Amino acid sequence: MSGGDLTLRLDAQSHLIVDAGTDSSLCFGQSKTLNATAFNGNAPYYYEWSDGLPNGANRTNAGTYTVTVTDYNGCTNLDQIQLTQNPQLSLPKCKT
Repeated sequence: MSGGDLTLRLDAQSHLIVDAGTDSSLCFGQSKTLNATAFNGNAPYYYEWSDGLPNGANRTNAGTYTVTVTDYNGCTNLDQIQLTQNPQLSLPKCKT
């Protein structure tokens, strides 16, 4: 190989960032809307929650929920949120 220049262009890929939200504690009978956000990738974003419900849906059960986000280029990342549920309060019965 002689003469000539070789030009190589590398585009830096942004690292897709996913935020599932802050861990939360629920009162008995309460629900929480899980609405993940993604940025630093290429929109549109596809959100897939571990329980199969859509982004923005209410959850009533305690547990760890994982969201996987895929951007337009097929890049993926994930985040988790932990929901805990406080026990139902019961008042003692008074004797009459």
